Amino acid sequence: MDFFKNQPTENIPDFLIYILAHLPWHSDISYYNGTMTSEAQEYGKLQLKKFGKIEILKLLDFIDEENSIARGTIGQSVEAIISIIPNFQTYLKEIIETDDLDLKFIEFAAIIYAFHLGTESLNVLKAIPEDKSWFIPGLINHIEEYEEFNPYA
Repeated sequence: MDFFKNQPTENIPDFLIYILAHLPWHSDISYYNGTMTSEAQEYGKLQLKKFGKIEILKLLDFIDEENSIARGTIGQSVEAIISIIPNFQTYLKEIIETDDLDLKFIEFAAIIYAFHLGTESLNVLKAIPEDKSWFIPGLINHIEEYEEFNPYA
C-alpha cells in the first residue's frame, strides 16, 4: 500500500489495481481458491480502509475514459476498491463538488456515487452545472427513470 500511496500514478502499473481489487472482490475477477489466505485478504482490506480522498483521486486516475466503469474494465476494479473505503461516499461527494478538478474525475466519481446511492445521489448530481458535462444530465435522467444506476448491467 505504501508503494501505491507514495508513487505518482504514472509509476504504478495498472496490474496493481487489478491485484488490489482481489481484496474487496468483484465478480469479474479470475480467482483460484487458495490464491490468498483469508488472513492476507483481511490485512489487505484493513490497509485499503486507511485510504482517503487523495487515494480515491489517484484510483480514479487509472480509469480510462473510453471504457469508463463497466464489467471487466479497470474501472470496475477501481470501483470495488473505493467501495470498501470508509466514508467513500463523502469523499466522492467532495470530488464531485470540486470545481477545479479535471472533468473525468468528477464524472467517474459521479458514476460510483450514483451506483451506490441511486436516487439519493440526485441532489448532488443536479448541482453540477449542465454546461459542464454532457454525461451528467443523462445519468440524472437514467436515475430518475429507473431509480438506480448500474454500470455493470
